[in-house]
Amino acid sequence: MSCSIARKAMTAFWMIASISFAGCSDDENIVIVASERSYACGYDGVVRPHYLIKEGEKGTWKRASIFGLHWEEGYEYRVEVKDVSDNNCDPVDEVSLSYEVTEVVGKTKKQSSDLPKLLYNEEWPEGITCEEAVAR
Repeated sequence: MSCSIARKAMTAFWMIASISFAGCSDDENIVIVASERSYACGYDGVVRPHYLIKEGEKGTWKRASIFGLHWEEGYEYRVEVKDVSDNNCDPVDEVSLSYEVTEVVGKTKKQSSDLPKLLYNEEWPEGITCEEAVAR
């Protein structure tokens, strides 16, 4: 009888353990989203705003598309994301990193540091061209 109970307990343990790890995948991680956005030029020559992200405090800022984040300028976010990048993307595309937010881990009012120079101006008119943006 005790053997049967132990066997059932072990079976239950492995079922729970496998369910717990089923949600974890290699393409989910936590990134920091900067308090300001960058921009990239689209194929049509129009400026597109992009988020700046880095992995960890000592990471390097990279441009990325992020879906599902209700972003506010002036706040730095820690978010758990799932990589939804299109690996078949044309390498000419300036921004090929794409993430989907699975959870906002933290939101802090602060100015991100060491940001790249090509920052998006939230007051630019919609449809501004890359030439106009660089001239400003």
